[in-house]
Amino acid sequence: SAGRVFIPVYDAGGNVDISLMCFDLQSGKKLFKTFLASGSMETNLFGNLLTEVATPAPVSDGEHVWLLSQFGTLSCVAARTGIIEWTRTYPRTKVIIHQDGRLSQRGSHFANNNMFLNAGTLVVAPLDSQTLFAVNGKTGELLKSYPAQDRDDNRMRYILDFDGEALITSGSHLQKINLTTGREAYTSPQLYRYNGYNNENLLSS
Repeated sequence: SAGRVFIPVYDAGGNVDISLMCFDLQSGKKLFKTFLASGSMETNLFGNLLTEVATPAPVSDGEHVWLLSQFGTLSCVAARTGIIEWTRTYPRTKVIIHQDGRLSQRGSHFANNNMFLNAGTLVVAPLDSQTLFAVNGKTGELLKSYPAQDRDDNRMRYILDFDGEALITSGSHLQKINLTTGREAYTSPQLYRYNGYNNENLLSS
């Protein structure tokens, strides 16, 4: 964006530190590196992470860059200087701890979705949250939130599109949601059921 490339990076030395790096598109010169968030993930006996860090690609309008850390924070950074303009936190899902040696995992409802920016509104669905939410891109003000699961048979997992007003999502159902009112403008018949053995397969129609 604007002749610059923005890349999320992490350093894992005890805690996992998430930063945003910026490079000049033509020369490859590093322009800045801004630390944004820190969290913890399980490691093996050698200190290596057992699962990869996964953040969606940063979103930019040329003046600002937004990055979701997946560690409970969403940040806005000035695209030219790397200065943090605001950081918003959100409630995270709980970590499920096993007593039989299995990897402890944080509960997740969403896939690793892209962020969507349209008409100054930013929509994100964090891996570590039970809700997707829309914020004012310039201020970070919360505009609307929507649960990943609003009833037992209706689970949202993928964010497909956002046109500035309506959000298209899929999961157990295909949905069109008006973010202004929070109402579902359209909900398809059930596409598949979640269960303990097969919760990712979309049944053929």
